[in-house]
Amino acid sequence: MRWLDEIDRPNGLGSRGQRSGSPLLDQWLPDNGGVHINSGIPNHAFYFAATAIGGSAWTGAGLIWYDTLIDKNLKATANFAGFANLTLQHAGLRFGNNSPQQKAVLDAWHKVGVLKKASQATA
Repeated sequence: MRWLDEIDRPNGLGSRGQRSGSPLLDQWLPDNGGVHINSGIPNHAFYFAATAIGGSAWTGAGLIWYDTLIDKNLKATANFAGFANLTLQHAGLRFGNNSPQQKAVLDAWHKVGVLKKASQATA
């Protein structure tokens, strides 16, 4: 089922954010506020971060996302920006502030449109 892990190509998804003809996903509708459809946004950020960091995902971006997911400060009510900022914090804690890994995570969130670049925020 290749469609489950195509986080590198979210444009390949159908009009509801899923690949057409995915019977398993069709059973999940309604989608409880878009939990499955919208999961593609942080998944795509993970893809961008992992490919920019390089190496095995479990030694770079995977550790950052894992640290974030088990953080007690991550609340069930967190929005994308809150989650993104927490991943940046954990990238800094694990690899150092202003490290290439932290910069890759920030760039990934910029690419998916969750966080704005400083020049965009003031424009």
